[in-house]
Amino acid sequence: MGCDSLPEGLQGLVRGTPRGVALEVYVVPRAGESRLAYRDGELVYYSEAKCKGHAVNYDLLKWLSRNIGGRPRIVRGWSSRVKLVLLEGVTLGEALEALCSNLDRGGVPR
Repeated sequence: MGCDSLPEGLQGLVRGTPRGVALEVYVVPRAGESRLAYRDGELVYYSEAKCKGHAVNYDLLKWLSRNIGGRPRIVRGWSSRVKLVLLEGVTLGEALEALCSNLDRGGVPR
């Protein structure tokens, strides 16, 4: 599957920066499994983790590191459901290619 199969609206949520790639992600805690989806014009991260102790943040960073690459860090929204994440050391092309393979296109919680 090539990158041409990514949703059009995703381009505004994934941006190249001089330091890597920035992603805007909405998080949903206590989901059945951890996964990243594109739903209703947003990147949505469904996390198995509970809200306590910022476990959802750590789960998101771990998932991004394993599935997209680079060194992810939350630059805005640590205490919010909407996060701006910087993936340092990843190009926009690499991030889009990884999203092609790892983005859940169903977009509905399981």
